Amino acid sequence: MFRPITLSAGIALAATLAACSPQTGTQQTSGQQGAAAQPASVVASADNSEFHQYQITYAAAERQGYGCDADDGCAARADEMVAEARRHLIAAVNQGDHRAADFIATNAVSATVWHETSAGIIKRADSMLGSHDGSAAVWMMLAGYLTAHGDYVPRNYDRATLYYASAWLAGENDASARAANIYYASNDLVNAYLWSLRCTDGCSGLDMSRTDLESSLDSPTIKLVQSKASDRSVLGL
Repeated sequence: MFRPITLSAGIALAATLAACSPQTGTQQTSGQQGAAAQPASVVASADNSEFHQYQITYAAAERQGYGCDADDGCAARADEMVAEARRHLIAAVNQGDHRAADFIATNAVSATVWHETSAGIIKRADSMLGSHDGSAAVWMMLAGYLTAHGDYVPRNYDRATLYYASAWLAGENDASARAANIYYASNDLVNAYLWSLRCTDGCSGLDMSRTDLESSLDSPTIKLVQSKASDRSVLGL
């Protein structure tokens, strides 16, 4: 499930990342033969992707940082390793690595990462518009976030709702809430209601209640919108 993206001054990574499978995120035990349970040299030879290099480098930076105490030289080396890890993450996103896209969608990353990847994210999302492949959903959600907030690309609510609609078609339920919120903020209550009705099956994040929306619409409009909510070819009214 896509969680709201947040920004921070540094790259966030769970301390257990080195012990998790990049594909599944499941914890590896000492008896398992997953890549995370193997020495770094073996892992590197098995997966030389930029995203995996990011994982290895950031985990090493954390280990370096834990032992620094007041040693300025040690801290500087750790900072250099974090910067190197960030470069690997940026490269992974720009290369279209789905794991990297999912990572920045669900973890706090630095503004540098967004600055260096936003144009590529939009370009990739544009190339995948209309795709119902689940792998397209994360790129659409990222593009929707970027165009809705306007921090790294020009704000464009029409494009944002298009990306969120495409993410919904690709299977991301929370995208319907994001679309509804944009329409609601724009005072387009008809489309806000349409997309709120599609926020089902674990969807979360609506900024309004359907009851409040219905109180602002007349009965014929409510019935019309309800009749269209299940029609996946209707993306706006």
